[in-house]
Amino acid sequence: MASLDEEGDNAIGQKVKDMYYEIINGKGGKRSYEEEANEADEKKHVKKLNKRRAKELRKQQKKLQDEMAKADSDDDIPFFMQDTLSALQ
Repeated sequence: MASLDEEGDNAIGQKVKDMYYEIINGKGGKRSYEEEANEADEKKHVKKLNKRRAKELRKQQKKLQDEMAKADSDDDIPFFMQDTLSALQ
């Protein structure tokens, strides 16, 4: 098995490196991303994602509150102590 340096030095490895750097530098692409042309779509998408995140957070908070409400019930207190607590109130 050859090392990465040896693989990178052969012709195929060099071609892969060239393709990698072309992709990284945006050369030879079918079309380059136009920031201004897609800005409106990007804002719309971000707004949609933020709405979805907010909705999921609300659902998660509600679920946690429901779980906390169940955890706070008198079911966790032994039966003989429930009578004592009701007498104190």
